[in-house]
Amino acid sequence: MLPFESRVFGDRTMSSAWTFCYKFIVPALWAMAIGVAAVSTFSNERVVVAIAVVWAVAGVALLRVCVPLKRVSLEDDALLVSNFRTEWRVPYTLITDVTQNRWIKLRPITIRLARDVGCGETVVFMPYVRLRWHFRDEDPEVEELRSLAGNHTAISHAQRP
Repeated sequence: MLPFESRVFGDRTMSSAWTFCYKFIVPALWAMAIGVAAVSTFSNERVVVAIAVVWAVAGVALLRVCVPLKRVSLEDDALLVSNFRTEWRVPYTLITDVTQNRWIKLRPITIRLARDVGCGETVVFMPYVRLRWHFRDEDPEVEELRSLAGNHTAISHAQRP
């Protein structure tokens, strides 16, 4: 377990311990590495243009995939969702859909909510990293979340803990 993940967070954490690294460290390292590459090749105009294009395309991909990641944990009656600054309590009744993008390495799971509870209408998290032989199979967290959403039919309201 990483030092920034050591605090108790819900009954069972569904997010990977690498979430913090992918959300904050990977985008920062990417920006610095491209900056160093651009400065070191500043004399060659073609290379600088190529680096700028790669930086822009990959930067947009990182912003869409890594930055929205949140930490997700299960409790008896709700999800705990955190962006590492703020935590929200989301009752299972607000979950309308759970999907997973299995085409990228992070295999992010997206939870769609019936309404915005402070963390947005979608929650994206990175599940535990597992060795995969069949990339098209969904992670067990997807089915578990679908089951939890289907088993809680009472109307309740999201609140901050």
